Amino acid sequence: MSTVIKVTGNVVTGVNKGAYYVKVYSKELKRILGKEPYYGTLNIIVNDEDYEKVKRFAKGVIKGFEKYGRKFYDVYYVKCKVNDVEGLVVFPTMGGHKNVLEIILPEKIDVKIGEEITIEVIPE
Repeated sequence: MSTVIKVTGNVVTGVNKGAYYVKVYSKELKRILGKEPYYGTLNIIVNDEDYEKVKRFAKGVIKGFEKYGRKFYDVYYVKCKVNDVEGLVVFPTMGGHKNVLEIILPEKIDVKIGEEITIEVIPE
């Protein structure tokens, strides 16, 4: 059994592209999560050390593909739990934000911008 790593950060607003990308990758996300993903991401800003620590555990990969006449790149992920809801921390090959963990969950959770939140990262 893997060790759970806990990381704490603050909820921040995204760039309003999460819903689009979750929808584009939804078939694979549903396969990994076992449920339909919520169309949006939960964004948590963390310090440099915690960001790099979580990123090192992102061993899962959703392979890139072409759709809508454009190329979508690989996305790396690691399983996580936020407020007892299982999800994924994703690291897009292209894009992404410095020190912001992007989390995909199967449901919207009740959090506020600026709220401190702890994520349980579950390395495989």
